[in-house]
Amino acid sequence: MTCVRCLTLLITFLIGSTSFGAGLYEVTIRSAQDAQRLASIDVEPVARVAEGYLVLAEVETARQLAESGLSAELVASGITRNQLATDKRRDRLNVEKYPLL
Repeated sequence: MTCVRCLTLLITFLIGSTSFGAGLYEVTIRSAQDAQRLASIDVEPVARVAEGYLVLAEVETARQLAESGLSAELVASGITRNQLATDKRRDRLNVEKYPLL
């Protein structure tokens, strides 16, 4: 009976852990003050994009990001760093193999 409880607990933990992760946000930087505000928030920069940065933010940090006055758009949620990659191929072959954000 104890083994069944342990197995149930393990399965519950594994299913629940898939919902954890950070939010991937696109933050628009329009000025030096925006850049300073973003630097003062504990987000993980992922990539430079045309008008700003893609950043990973945990729930509490996402609140700080929202309250900062920065223009931030949620791109995806439940993301971890090891799920992200950039693709510079022009033939878009990898789009057929991997999910595209």
